[in-house]
Amino acid sequence: SETMLTLRPVHVARAGEAVLAGTTIDSPRLERNNLWQSEPFLDALIGVRMTLLYATGNPGKVMELRKIVEGFGLEIVAPAEIGLALDVPEDGASLEANAAAKASAYLERLADPDVIVLGDDTGVEIDALGGEPGIHVRRWIGRPMTDQEILDHCLARMAHVPPGARGAQFRTVFA
Repeated sequence: SETMLTLRPVHVARAGEAVLAGTTIDSPRLERNNLWQSEPFLDALIGVRMTLLYATGNPGKVMELRKIVEGFGLEIVAPAEIGLALDVPEDGASLEANAAAKASAYLERLADPDVIVLGDDTGVEIDALGGEPGIHVRRWIGRPMTDQEILDHCLARMAHVPPGARGAQFRTVFA
C-alpha cells in the first residue's frame, strides 16, 4: 500500500517564520536524495540547523519523524524531553483544527522562541465505510474507546465486506 504524507500550512506560529508550502510526499520518494531534489521547499533547509518540537505524547511518532528527517539539520524534540506535558482536547471539526490546536497549545508554553512547533492529528479512513471513522477514530461510538474496542467495532461494522474490499488509509495533517 502507498504511504502518503500531506504537508499544508495550517497555522503560522510567529510572524516571519518560514512556512512549509503545501506538498504531497509519497513513500517511494522518501529516499533522501530523491526527496530533497524533488521538493524545492525542503532544498531551502539544507545547511540550516533547526529545532522542531513535535507536539505529541506518542514516542512512536517522534521516532518515525526523526528517521525521516535524519541528516537534514532538523532536531526533533518530544515534549517530555523538555518537561512539557499537555493534554490538548481534540475536539475540532477537522484534522487541521486539531493539529493547529496542539501546535498553538505547545507554542504558548514554550520558552524558546527559536523552536518551531509542529502539531498533528491523524484519522483512519475505511473505504467500505465511506471514510469512517475519520477524525473520530478514538470516539467512533460517541465516547472514548480503547484500541481493542476500536478493532472490535470496526470488524463488526465490516463483517459484510469481503477481505479483498477492506481498504483503508491513515490521513495525518501537520500544523
